[in-house]
Amino acid sequence: MLTKLQIKQMMEAATRQIEERKKQLSFISPPTPQPKTTSSSQPERLPIGNTIQPSQAATFMNDAIEKARKAAELQARIQAQLALKPGLIGNANMVGLANLHAMGIAPPKVELKDQTKPTPLILDEQGRTVDATGKEIELTHRMPTLKANIRAVKREQFKQQLKEKPSEDMESNTFFDPRVSIAPSQRQRRTFKFHDKGKFEKIAQRLRTKAQLEKLQAEISQAARKTGIHTSTRLALIAPKKELKEGDIPEIEWWDSYIIPNGFDL
Repeated sequence: MLTKLQIKQMMEAATRQIEERKKQLSFISPPTPQPKTTSSSQPERLPIGNTIQPSQAATFMNDAIEKARKAAELQARIQAQLALKPGLIGNANMVGLANLHAMGIAPPKVELKDQTKPTPLILDEQGRTVDATGKEIELTHRMPTLKANIRAVKREQFKQQLKEKPSEDMESNTFFDPRVSIAPSQRQRRTFKFHDKGKFEKIAQRLRTKAQLEKLQAEISQAARKTGIHTSTRLALIAPKKELKEGDIPEIEWWDSYIIPNGFDL
């Protein structure tokens, strides 16, 4: 792709060529004026050969300069569009130079530098990298820039900043209250809590024993109901109480009977 400097040089070269043409045409003398004939039917003869009027030469030169300027601008736009699509044309510079040759404009001389080849590496006897004068050169070492490495470096820097940050003395604060417990900044690590061996076996055995006792009580109550023992027990409970005469001291007061229902015989 042609740069702005190269386009400017081409414009200057085209301008110089046009100025040289002007100088060459200025040395040609204008033709002698011919007397006009009486016949109006005969057209005016044009100058023959290289003779040209100065006004016409100036017009031609201006037109040539304008065409060269427009061609350079068009070429610059084409080069800019071709730069966006490098695979469309193999070498855009060659196309531009061919168009300039077709226009009659000599392209500027540009020094071509082969940038594909690396610079030669010169080592001294000790294996150090030196330049052409023998001075030692320090080569720049590129570090890997993967996202994982960048995150690791940032993490280490953050940890270092936390270590270097001084801890604030809370007791020196005016609003510090020693009665209020301060929760730690990090949550305490929770550990597993395992059950003791045989815990659930003991619970199951207790439930089975309870079920057996309930079943046994149901069988006893059913057998007592059949034999009439249950009825006699209830009759004994509803037997009339012993009447106390005036002056007798009861074995237990009535207000204590709610606390000690079976009396003092425990």
